[in-house]
Amino acid sequence: MGDQDLVILDVRAHDAKDKADGYVSGHVPGALSAPYPGAWRAKRDGVPAQMPTVEALEAYLSKIGVNDDKVVVIVPSEASSSALGAGTRVYWTLKELELDNLAILDGGTRAWKAAGLDLTTDETKPVATDFTAKPDPSIIISTDEMAENLGTKTALLDAHPMDFFTGKTKHKLAPRPGAAYPV
Repeated sequence: MGDQDLVILDVRAHDAKDKADGYVSGHVPGALSAPYPGAWRAKRDGVPAQMPTVEALEAYLSKIGVNDDKVVVIVPSEASSSALGAGTRVYWTLKELELDNLAILDGGTRAWKAAGLDLTTDETKPVATDFTAKPDPSIIISTDEMAENLGTKTALLDAHPMDFFTGKTKHKLAPRPGAAYPV
């Protein structure tokens, strides 16, 4: 805590009116508000919930003080599997941009509170940096590549909650039960 080379990103909703456990209701001391989805998702080529352009991410990450010299800790809510999904999506986005010093706070804000650690309502102001992404295309597979690999020894994992996976229920943004929803 307090290390100049540490950037803590609280990916919960900023305003407690949006979520009961939002950033303004209390966060890990020193954490920046970097709400998901916010700048972490974009509609691209008519498809919602896509990764924003590299240029947009470079601008956002520079603004909030992330660069190759920093250690980034992502703090999700952990209130639900969808909340954990926000943290992992931010992690994956940063990893795709070739940031390696990354971690997700185990248990998120919920575990921090359960451990009796202090939260603060003082807003942390970011110190801007200059971030240049080095995208790693090897960790993204195209639709065509995936179709070519179906039926091979390639494992395909679906991390949706079981009720979503089986079509028993659906996310409010999914077009129908059993359909993918924007993570």
